[in-house]
Amino acid sequence: FGFDAARPCWRWSCAVLVFLLPVSLGVWELQANYQRTLERQSAFAARKAVTLIEAVLQHAEGANRTAFPLIRLPCQESLFAIRKEATLTPFVRTVNLVDEQGIYCNSLFGTVHWEDDHLDYRDGFLRLLAGNQVREGHPLLAVRSGTREGAVLSTIDSEYLTLMLAQSAPYLGDAILHVGDAWLDDRGQLMDGYPRLPDRAVHKLDSARYPFSIYVGFDLPSIWGALWQVRQLTILMLIGFSLVIAALVWWLLGRPGSMEGELRRALRAREFVPYLQPLVVGASGRVMGA
Repeated sequence: FGFDAARPCWRWSCAVLVFLLPVSLGVWELQANYQRTLERQSAFAARKAVTLIEAVLQHAEGANRTAFPLIRLPCQESLFAIRKEATLTPFVRTVNLVDEQGIYCNSLFGTVHWEDDHLDYRDGFLRLLAGNQVREGHPLLAVRSGTREGAVLSTIDSEYLTLMLAQSAPYLGDAILHVGDAWLDDRGQLMDGYPRLPDRAVHKLDSARYPFSIYVGFDLPSIWGALWQVRQLTILMLIGFSLVIAALVWWLLGRPGSMEGELRRALRAREFVPYLQPLVVGASGRVMGA
């Protein structure tokens, strides 16, 4: 009879195709849209983190500049002033005076003799430390501002930085601060070298004012698992819609389109039952035909 869409094999094929086509295209578009959303979130989070940390460094740099006139003065003469600066300046924990021998005055301990080399700082300005003499094993960010006479060194507790990174990081994402060879993540963990970074939608943003970078990304075991977690209702609605359309196609293809089509369907379904009626001669009982 040629092509007949009402055949069960064709009805099944068309129904499955109608189901798979919108599901495949819809899920692919959802995945692409989700990937773009992750990239936008990473870029926004990186900008937010850079802005927050730049504001913190601006306070520390201001404290350093305020303390410039105290460089080379005896520690006992400068101690009250640098303690006042450390107390009044937001985010700053300690203020230190530095001469050619190193740190000689600390706002907590007064006169000290600690080593300090500007070459250990990124661009002579920033350095992420695993700890210092004040608090060992606790990361902090050192901000160094130098002059011809010496330098002033302010320290910022990593808890402030960790809080800002955590506030900036997107949902299911990570934010990492990079200074020189050191890295600080949004959980307060300090890492050296080149640690493993998030593997999806990674966005790097360098500060235009200070020598640090922010990395933001998503460390997702499976993009499809994450997509299901955030778009579960949409995917279920898409599958349900596709099932309804597939069932409708199956029903429409099974409807009789014409008398000829209905006869073809009935023949395929063996709905015609042929009967043979013999013709018998009544007198002799002989079959003479049908």
